[in-house]
Amino acid sequence: MEIIKKENEPLTEEFLESLIGKYIHVPINEHVTYDPMDKEFVKINAWFAGKVAGYEKSVFAYDYREDKFHDLPKTIYRVLLCDGMAYVISEEKSLFKELTEEEFIEMLAEHDVKKASKIILP
Repeated sequence: MEIIKKENEPLTEEFLESLIGKYIHVPINEHVTYDPMDKEFVKINAWFAGKVAGYEKSVFAYDYREDKFHDLPKTIYRVLLCDGMAYVISEEKSLFKELTEEEFIEMLAEHDVKKASKIILP
């Protein structure tokens, strides 16, 4: 596993384009979101891994929470994986690692074993 983007490095389209066709693991991808149960903003880590199919870029100028337009438009990026999933990349904090296919398969196997060990059978 090789780190290809450190946590606080800026995200660029050139970097995202360079990921296409590669296996990646993004163990740190921190977002702030509103928790309606606790009625407060909380940090979540939306980690993911997979083979990159592409990326999306969204530009928007309206702030729905504040019900007004931003002074400058905001850009968000999503990484699209070959399994059909898409993940928004954090503007503040994301760490990218490149994996070999073998490392990715091993990671999936380890994840499945951990998941299976949590299943309680009757």
